[in-house]
Amino acid sequence: MFDTIAMKLAWMLPRRLAYWAAIRVGCNATQGEFSDQSPTDLQFMDALKRW
Repeated sequence: MFDTIAMKLAWMLPRRLAYWAAIRVGCNATQGEFSDQSPTDLQFMDALKRW
């Protein structure tokens, strides 16, 4: 049930806010132990797993 509510809220976000949230996920996925990963080579699902 929590995931359903979170998903509905995510779809209600303004596009600009969703864009910057995606940028944050990508930045997080290329820091720390993954700092040698190029952002252009990063797969979306890999970024989500690292989040």
